[in-house]
Amino acid sequence: MKIIAPKVRTDESRMEVLKPSKNKFCITTQNGHIIIKKSEITHLVADSNYTTIYFNNDKVLCARTMSFILGKLSHPNFVRIHKSHAINIDCMRLVDPSFTTVQLDGGVQLPVARSQKQVLKNLIKLRFD
Repeated sequence: MKIIAPKVRTDESRMEVLKPSKNKFCITTQNGHIIIKKSEITHLVADSNYTTIYFNNDKVLCARTMSFILGKLSHPNFVRIHKSHAINIDCMRLVDPSFTTVQLDGGVQLPVARSQKQVLKNLIKLRFD
């Protein structure tokens, strides 16, 4: 009679199962962990070491810098347009002719820094032309 031992998962095989998601992002808040689809995030607003993340008519305050969150998102759709604002390009609805403000799908208007005007112009050319 042959005895077959059950297959034991090693730490390496567990890590393969727990690879980071390309489509979702986990935010740690004082109320717990919130998992959001990256495509649902419309924009980020920084306030010192805190960042407010806006998504689907809701918002979450996170105790991390915007630079940290943008690094974790690591998605080409997110662009910093100002010292305290970053947007999801797919949520842009209107850019004024002087490239000083951007309007998002929900009607939110955000300022564009002078240093980011050319970056935004190039991005629009590459993405939408």
